[in-house]
Amino acid sequence: MSENNSELNGNPNHNGKPNYSEDRALYELRGEIEETRGELSETIDAIQAKLNPQAIKDRVTHDVREATVEKAKQFAEVAKDKAHQLQEAAAPVIENAREKVAQLSESVQAKVQEVRGDNASAAISTTSSTLSVDRATTVPGSPLKPIHQQVIVVFGASSGIGRETAIQFARKGAKVVVAARGEDGLKSLVESIRNFGGEAIYQVADVAEYQQVQAVASRAVGEYGTLDTWVHCAGVSLYATFENTSPEEFRRVLEVNLLGQIYGAKAALPHIKKEGRGALIHISSVEGKRALPLQSAYASSKHGIIGFLDALRMELQHEKLPVFVTNVMPAGINTPFFNKARTKLGVKPQPAPPIYHPQVVAEVILHAAEHPTRDIFAGGAARMFAVMQNVSGTMMDKYLGKTMFEGQKTDEPKSSDAPDNLYAPLAGYDKVGGDFADKAKAKSLMKWVETNPNANRVLKGAAVAGLAFLLLRRK
Repeated sequence: MSENNSELNGNPNHNGKPNYSEDRALYELRGEIEETRGELSETIDAIQAKLNPQAIKDRVTHDVREATVEKAKQFAEVAKDKAHQLQEAAAPVIENAREKVAQLSESVQAKVQEVRGDNASAAISTTSSTLSVDRATTVPGSPLKPIHQQVIVVFGASSGIGRETAIQFARKGAKVVVAARGEDGLKSLVESIRNFGGEAIYQVADVAEYQQVQAVASRAVGEYGTLDTWVHCAGVSLYATFENTSPEEFRRVLEVNLLGQIYGAKAALPHIKKEGRGALIHISSVEGKRALPLQSAYASSKHGIIGFLDALRMELQHEKLPVFVTNVMPAGINTPFFNKARTKLGVKPQPAPPIYHPQVVAEVILHAAEHPTRDIFAGGAARMFAVMQNVSGTMMDKYLGKTMFEGQKTDEPKSSDAPDNLYAPLAGYDKVGGDFADKAKAKSLMKWVETNPNANRVLKGAAVAGLAFLLLRRK
């Protein structure tokens, strides 16, 4: 290698000495040129790749596919919402159609009997069983009697859910015995039932006194000869923190809500077993599955009901007796319950939203009186609360802790000294509905779902999906 071309020795200057500065600058410039050339080459390759017909086709196909999937998701969500709306709209129509068919059947039979006599009416009843199931001794597919053949006790019937339930039973032809502490409410209820042609009697009783509960069962059997279904609705509540709840108040809530339910079953069971079949229908609450703040005594009593009913149900199954035990768990219901409850919140309490009309609960109770049902929710929110609790109790603690301290309060001031029904009946609230009619739903898709097994399974899947959506939304 010659001296003039040597990068090691440098290029000589005009004096024949190497110039290291000029060589270093050339070396660095050449490196920059090579680096720039490499970057340009990569850029050219990338542009050529993007301009490649197959690459363009693949990219367009991918974009179209992504857009199609997104559109499909949006369409599925819209379709699901529409399906829910249609189901909710169809439920009352279906129920109304069933009632019309039953009324038509009765009208036809009455007309035939009038024109041709009893024998012809009986023949029509036998050959047209699909229209005359009311003439059968059992409901098709069920060991229980049709409602119009039953003697039914409704305890806690002076107002709210119990009052609405007694009216609906009587409208369907049952002989109804209504009981509660307030005689004025029972008198007006019996009078109302008799005014539309129903059959009913009443018995005043405090559910916390076992002998008085026994007297109700004895009155039913003494008046009508039997007892088929016992519906237990009586209950009281106290809205206060646990710290502000006295031991006496806590005990009283348990005596009415838990011991009262136990006394009811104890009094009714011997008569129902003697009849050979029947139903014990106990109204607990969604709070038996998931407690709310400010209701420690109430939630404790409702949890206790579920434990009691589970044990009783297994014992009856072991005896192979056709006596069926149902636990009805309502959501927030618009009744006078909240006017009558004792409160230490400084304001009148309200049901946890969403709120439903009492007829939503009455409908599922009537279903359970003819169709053996283990557990049944009244109001979609009740079912959703229970599902979410099973998925994550911790998440529910956080959610309800943030929403239900204020969510159970109205803006109406109410002193802790205001009259309540914790220890005695409270006059002036002998009616079905409460003060929240403008917020309450008259129909619930849940009623249709709860009384249709296939729909029930579908809803459980939808509930899990809904919970996932809520969790993602909160996140």
